[in-house]
Amino acid sequence: MLILALAIAFFFAMNIGASGVAATMGVSYGSGAIKKKWLALLLVAIAVFLGAVLGGGEVVKTIGEKVVPANVLTTNIVVVILFSATFTLFIANLMGIPLSTSEVTIGSIVGVGVALQALYVKSILVIVLFWFIVPLAAFVMAFLFGKGIRMLERRFPSLKDRGKWKKWLGLLVIMTGVLEAFAA
Repeated sequence: MLILALAIAFFFAMNIGASGVAATMGVSYGSGAIKKKWLALLLVAIAVFLGAVLGGGEVVKTIGEKVVPANVLTTNIVVVILFSATFTLFIANLMGIPLSTSEVTIGSIVGVGVALQALYVKSILVIVLFWFIVPLAAFVMAFLFGKGIRMLERRFPSLKDRGKWKKWLGLLVIMTGVLEAFAA
């Protein structure tokens, strides 16, 4: 069973990479901020690795203890969770539908928790609340930054030359993609 779990986890990681690279570096590569695909892939690989090593422990602790009781997570149950999340993400990738890995994983764990009647609802509500808050906060920040740039361009007409913004915005887009990959 352990070998099956590892095989499914490896396939899940491949699917995470397939959906994650486009989400994290699509804008950077598409806008020309990064000219070479291999460089975009390398940046994502390094950031994802560092994110898993430096921040993954807390995520594992939350998923393994605060969504369902830890004693529920047997090898067989983990295989069911991995398979469910992997299959869902794989189908979404084939269809070209962007899907959040964390939402797929939490959804699979919640499905098992509901089936076994062992679920910490309060933790799930907090996680789902953040699924709404974070995109809304990102929208507000992007809107305000856009307004700020327009205000600066009106106040200082020389800034309307897009060449002056291009370098800084390109760097910001790359850094944002790297941070997103780290968080993935």
